Amino acid sequence: MIYDIAIIGAGCAGWQLLYQLSLIPGWKDKKILLLEEFEKPPIYPTWCFWIQEAHPLEFLSSKSWKEISIGLDGEIMEKAMHPYRYVYIEGERFYDYFLGEFISQNPHIDFIKPISVSGISKDSSGDFIIRSSQSIYKAKNVYSSRNFSNPNNRNYLHLSQNFVGWKVEFSEPVLNSDRALFMDFRNSSSEVFEFMYLLPFSSHIGMVEWTTFFHNSHPEPDYEKKIQEYLNQYFPGRAYTIIKKERGEIPMTNFPFKGKDKNGVILIGSAAGMIKSSTGYTFNRITRDSLAMAYNYMGKNKGRPLSNFKFRYYDTLLLRVLRDEPEKALKIFKSLFLKVPYPTILRFLDEETSFWEDVKIFSGLPYLPLVRALFKK
Repeated sequence: MIYDIAIIGAGCAGWQLLYQLSLIPGWKDKKILLLEEFEKPPIYPTWCFWIQEAHPLEFLSSKSWKEISIGLDGEIMEKAMHPYRYVYIEGERFYDYFLGEFISQNPHIDFIKPISVSGISKDSSGDFIIRSSQSIYKAKNVYSSRNFSNPNNRNYLHLSQNFVGWKVEFSEPVLNSDRALFMDFRNSSSEVFEFMYLLPFSSHIGMVEWTTFFHNSHPEPDYEKKIQEYLNQYFPGRAYTIIKKERGEIPMTNFPFKGKDKNGVILIGSAAGMIKSSTGYTFNRITRDSLAMAYNYMGKNKGRPLSNFKFRYYDTLLLRVLRDEPEKALKIFKSLFLKVPYPTILRFLDEETSFWEDVKIFSGLPYLPLVRALFKK
C-alpha cells in the first residue's frame, strides 16, 4: 500500500500538522501513516504562547491571561498587552486528546509505535521509501520531525534554555489569577541570564518556574534551591504543597535549518527550526507552520513562516550576548521592557515588525554589547 501522507514523529509538530490536515476537504479518504519512536511520550512539556485571535487548539488550554507583569529592580511592573493574551497548554492534556479522542475519530490513520526509522529515500516513481526496524513503507508525501541536520555544528552558536518548575498549591489565597508574571528578574544573578516566571491558575494554585539561558562555560544553578528561596522571599510564612515538578531543556541555536532534506522530505518542528532561537518559544510557530503546510498540501502555495534573514541576524546578536556577556543581556531585556510597549515587544518576538519599527526598538537598548556582538564570530 502507498500512503498519501506519512508523518514521522508523534510530538507537538506531528500532531498539530495532523490536526490542520484533518480540516482539509477529502481528509477521510486519505491513507495516513504516523510513526513514533516511543511507546509513550518521554516527557509531557508545558507550552505557553501569546495570541490575538482564537487559537485552533485553545480548547485544550488550562488557563489564559489578558494581563502580564515583569519583575524589575525590586518591583513588579504591569503594562497592558491588549490585543494579546497569554495561553497555557499542559502536555498531559494535549497528548490525552490526540492519543484518545483524535485518533479514535480518525481510524484511517495507521499509528505505529514504538518504531525506529532508519532512513528515507525515493524510488524511480518518485514515491518515498521509509525503512524502519520493523518494515518498509511507501508514501507520496513525508513530513518528519526527526533532525536530519547536524545542529551541533561548531560553526554556529549553541545555548540551551534549561528550566525546573514546581506546580504548587498554597493553603490560602495568595495569587492573582488574572495576571501572569511573565519574567521576574528580581532574583537574577549576573553570571548567567536567568529569571523566574509564575503562572497563577487560581488564587491557590500556580506554576513557579526558574529558567536559565545556559552555556557550558557557566555553572548551572541549583534550580530547586532557587525556587524554594523565591517562595520563601515573596510568600513568607505561606504554607504550600508541591503538586508536581517538571524539568526541561530547549536548544537555542542560529544553525540554518531548512524546510526540506536532500530527498525532499518536508521537515517540521525543531527539525525545521521552529524553535525561536533567542527565546525558545515554539508552540504557536508550529501552529502557523502546520496551517501553511495544510494549505500547501491542497495546492494553495502558502509560504511557510520560516525566519527571514533579518530576524535570524537579530537572534544571532542576542545569542552572542547571552553567551559572552549575560549580565549585559539582562540590561538589554530590562531596557526593552521599560521603554517599549508590551504589544510591540510581542510583535517583535513574533517576527512581525517592520525595519523602521526595529530601528526604534534598538535605539532604546544598550548599544555597546550589541556592537561587540556584531563583530564576533
